[in-house]
Amino acid sequence: MKPSVHARVLALAVLGAVLAVPAAAAVAQGPTTSSSTGSTGSTGSTGAATAASAALTRTSATQTTTQTTTQAAAKQKPLCRKLYYSRVMGPKPTYSRGLKHYPARQFTCRAYWLAGADNNFVPQAVAVDGSTAWVSGYTYPADVNHNRCRIQRIDLRTGQTLLDTSPDPANPVNIGGRRADGRYEVCRHGGGLALDAQGLWISESGRLWLLNTATLATDPANAATRYWDTPTVPVKASVLVAANGNIGMAYYTTSAKNSVLSWFGEARILTPGYQTLTATPVNPVTDTAPYRQQRVPTKTQGLGWFKGHGGLVTTRSVGACSRIVVKGRQFGAIPGLEAIQLSPNGLKTYLMSENTARPFTGAGEHLVPFLSQVKTSELFKLRGAGSCG
Repeated sequence: MKPSVHARVLALAVLGAVLAVPAAAAVAQGPTTSSSTGSTGSTGSTGAATAASAALTRTSATQTTTQTTTQAAAKQKPLCRKLYYSRVMGPKPTYSRGLKHYPARQFTCRAYWLAGADNNFVPQAVAVDGSTAWVSGYTYPADVNHNRCRIQRIDLRTGQTLLDTSPDPANPVNIGGRRADGRYEVCRHGGGLALDAQGLWISESGRLWLLNTATLATDPANAATRYWDTPTVPVKASVLVAANGNIGMAYYTTSAKNSVLSWFGEARILTPGYQTLTATPVNPVTDTAPYRQQRVPTKTQGLGWFKGHGGLVTTRSVGACSRIVVKGRQFGAIPGLEAIQLSPNGLKTYLMSENTARPFTGAGEHLVPFLSQVKTSELFKLRGAGSCG
């Protein structure tokens, strides 16, 4: 008797299922799969089906985990592309309206507003410490706050303010300490900043300071481990750089003669008794001279040490885009550029601008982030003066 149409269809379906299971197992397990029992009967088919199911489950779980990890990494990884207003982290100034056009904006990975912008905080320098940045500056006007140093610490992942030594401009907090002879002074302006194993170095036009970062958070009035006077031209300390156990100091001047970077060994100036850094020592017990001096461009606003990019990098207050100077080559990157700092791994560069500070900005203007993290390799490809609008 011929089987019914229904029976033939059922048989073909069963046969198809039996043939499909080993094929699925082969695809899931790859070309080197083998049977542990050597059986080809119904038991073997069941085992193959089970193995195929487990392999497919593992593959699915791996794909899901990979997708989740990729999505998480995408959220955390800085995107070095054109910066948009909505992507700037930190407390947005109430007087802001949007972002200006400037060359470095096209490859900015992250950018930050800073606390105190509405109360006239003027940032001057930056030092990067892993996932955080130290920022120094002062609160304007100088006649009210006497140009006192103000220091903030920023979480570079979130833009959150971790420390602000003077959050209330009506009651500014002193940052200070004692010289070698015990004389107490207060830090002002905060034009230069550097961080190394000794601590946080900060400068003003007539003094160099070394701060203890832990004390800065609890007792800023006594945060200075030491300070030194820098009273003579060309040894001034309005900007500084730390490199290889040395401190380099320069200051803003339009005079080519006085545009000099003075280098001091840290071990030397930390010798007990030294309290004055000068090109013309008077008292060998209390005064010490730089071990080397070199020319820098006029109108120097900031200094950075970029190993692999010519060593010393300077920033100048020239033109709408300011200037970055590398081995004699100058290019514009961002308006109001005050400071430049290489990240610890060298892949990113931090640019500090004072252009957005309220004393220098009208209401509702397009602004520049105070702090920008840009891709180092792209930054050094810039050419010419640039266009900042």
